[in-house]
Order: sequence, then C-alpha cells, then structure tokens
Amino acid sequence: MVHPILDNRIHYKECISLKNEGYDVAIAAPIITEEQHDNIKYLPLGTFSGRLNRLMSGWRRALKVIGEFKPDVIHIHDPELVGLGFLLRKKQIKLIYDVHEDLPKQLLYKSWIPLVIRWPLSRIVRAFESFSSKYFHGILTVTNEIANRFEPSKTDLLRNLPLLSLKKDRKTEGHKNLRLIYAGGLTRLRGIRELIQAVSLSNQPVNLVLVGKWESDEFRKQCESENGFENCKYLGYMNMDEVYQEIANSDVGIATLYPIRNYLESLPVKAFEYMLHGLPVIMSDFDYWKSQFRGAALFVDSMNPGEIAKTIDNLIENQNLRHELSERALALTTNELNWERESQKLLEMYHKILEP
Repeated sequence: MVHPILDNRIHYKECISLKNEGYDVAIAAPIITEEQHDNIKYLPLGTFSGRLNRLMSGWRRALKVIGEFKPDVIHIHDPELVGLGFLLRKKQIKLIYDVHEDLPKQLLYKSWIPLVIRWPLSRIVRAFESFSSKYFHGILTVTNEIANRFEPSKTDLLRNLPLLSLKKDRKTEGHKNLRLIYAGGLTRLRGIRELIQAVSLSNQPVNLVLVGKWESDEFRKQCESENGFENCKYLGYMNMDEVYQEIANSDVGIATLYPIRNYLESLPVKAFEYMLHGLPVIMSDFDYWKSQFRGAALFVDSMNPGEIAKTIDNLIENQNLRHELSERALALTTNELNWERESQKLLEMYHKILEP
C-alpha cells in the first residue's frame, strides 16, 4: 500500500521473476483504476489520505481485492497488512511476508512520532509482528538480523541485489571532474548534508549528483545553503532504468549513512548497484559493512565531512586504487551478488509452499 507502482524490489525483481516462471501475478496498489505494466496487473486499492487512514482502512480494502482476485498466494510487503495472516488463517490461501525494513528499529527514529512513545510503540509493533508471523507460510527478509526474529524453518534471506539485465553502458558526457553519485532518500540520517559539505572541503574539483526525494522542504533548503551545493546536480526522483544510467555515467558511489541502529547491519541496495557498474564506493565505517564490502569500498565516519573529503581526494589522486576497487566490485556483482542468482530463493519458496 505504501510502495509506488513499479517499485524496484516488488515489480522489477520479484514480480517479473515470478511472471517469467509462469505465475499469474497481480499487484494491489494505491491507485484508482486497474493498470498493467510488463504484463502484470495492478489492482486498485484506492488512495489514502494519510498514515492513520491507511492503517485503519487499508486491510479492509485489501480483503476486498483478495475476495475478487481469489489468489493462491498472498505476498505482503507492508507491515500494516500483517494482521491478514491471522484473519485469513482458515482460508486455503498461502501467505508470504516480505520484510523490507526493521520496522521496530525504524520507529525509534521517526520524527513524526512523539519521542516519549517511540520505545513502547516499537516493542508493541515487534510483538505484533512476531505474533502475526506465525500465520504466514513463508517469510522473506533483506538482512540476517531481521531474519533472526522469525521462525527459521519458514524464513529465508532474499537480499535486494542489483539486476544484471538492467546494467547500463557508460555514456561519455565529457565531465572533467570526478563525478560522485548518491541515489536514494535525501534525508538527514543518510548523511546528505555532510556529503555536500565534504564536496566543498575537497582539494580537487568534484561534482555530486543527487537522485531521490527530499525528506522535507526545510532539509532541502538547509542543504542548498551549504557551500558545496554549487557543485551538486539534483535530478529528483527517477525510475530504476534512469538511475542505473546515471550510476553508469558516474565515477564513485556514495553510501554515508548515520550510525543508527536501523542502518548498522543493513545491506544498502544502492551500494550493490554502484558496484554492478564498476564504481568504487565510499561507505560508512560500520563493522558489518566493512565485513561485507571490503575490497570494493573505502570506509569513513559519515558524520565527519573532512574525512569524507580526504577519501574523495585519495580516490582522485590514486587511480590504481580506484581501478582495484572497481575490478573487485565488478567481480562480486557479476559472479555472485546479483538478483538473477538471488531470485532462485524466491522461486524455491513459492515451489515449496505450493507443493500438494
């Protein structure tokens, strides 16, 4: 309900993989009339006026669509719908819960939630998610840390890895300066302001491309007031195909998120997408990220613009280092860390739960 149509993980990866396997796939989405994309039906849930409206009425609309479509499998991506597992427990329908984020941890950092209730709300949501998951036939998660919260016998890790089939060739644009790219949510907790400050502190001329949506007009104005913003190019929100092309045209990928609980053991999909196109990556110095991306990335204190600037300068001055990181990144994503390999786990789960 929250995810837009043509969502990267839901549409381009999971649904198209299932469609190619021969399944009849439909997506219930917050739209008004039925649509079709890549031979996949989009069934209308209607739009929602806010979080509370979505929470209170979303599951009722979902039940209506389920009754009309009569699916064999319901694949849920939104935490608001986990209660469907309990409601549909006596139906002959298989249910899969796809956990994209560690919601209990996320809630601890939501600015729209009063600080005093964040911790108790997080515990309540964690307990409800755990209770509801008992009624699901399969659970998919994006990290091992999230997977550990659920029953191992029906849980599998399905990482949000890049699509080899969408990899783009580099287009020469004639840019002379090192071209950095950040693609994703443009938020305070993702270190965007410090990144812009680092651009102004670099000893070498660099350009920074920003792709994504600002968390607020206030934060956007704060970033635009930084000295380094004059060397930034903001492209707004782009679809997956367009983002891949912008990455292919860049030199270095950026993933300098703040060291908050929800990020420390995450696996940022954009880092893999940078690597797929042979980009060295500058990343936050989380221990888990060091273990996963060593050899393809350089690690920095994401809250220290000076350190980020020095690392950028190091990559400009040391072309051999850039080449080594690039070769390692390409090898990892081409041979191992790609959706084409990872999607086999999704298909295996469907085969397993649909066996007579």
